[in-house]
Amino acid sequence: MRVVRSILAWLLLSCFSYTAQAEPLVLSAAHAKVLLANRLNEFDIELPYAWDRFHKGQQGQAVFDLTFDATQPQTEPWGFFFQRVGNAFEIWLNGSLLEREGNVQTFNGGDYGQVPRYITVPPELIKTHNLLQVRIRADVGRKGGLTPVIIGPQAEVLPLYQSSY
Repeated sequence: MRVVRSILAWLLLSCFSYTAQAEPLVLSAAHAKVLLANRLNEFDIELPYAWDRFHKGQQGQAVFDLTFDATQPQTEPWGFFFQRVGNAFEIWLNGSLLEREGNVQTFNGGDYGQVPRYITVPPELIKTHNLLQVRIRADVGRKGGLTPVIIGPQAEVLPLYQSSY
């Protein structure tokens, strides 16, 4: 949480220190579908979503739908920065798989949520209206979940990832 606040403070300060091509977006509102013990719950949430805090002692899966709009057409690559995602995850943008780490169906497998993630997104995948879907597997006691996602032009987002890694 402190790292996310630091990143948000950096973003705010950077707005005053130079004129950026486009400001990064912080996606923190999501529609969640959470599967626990074969029971599906759907609700709107504000990220971060700390699995062990909400579901202590339970493993499960979740799908987070985050939406955003962008101007068209994009000509430069975008970057998507995840401070924390997982334990295992799949990240989809407008129906295209961007990255997968581990198996979201098999519990107690590899834990890929311990380090920040950065994904370069080709400009042709960014549409006027976008759906970013993050699917996770969360194991008991392994700090699974999802933090707010920072997205935008690669030149703006990559330095945020590099400073957190």
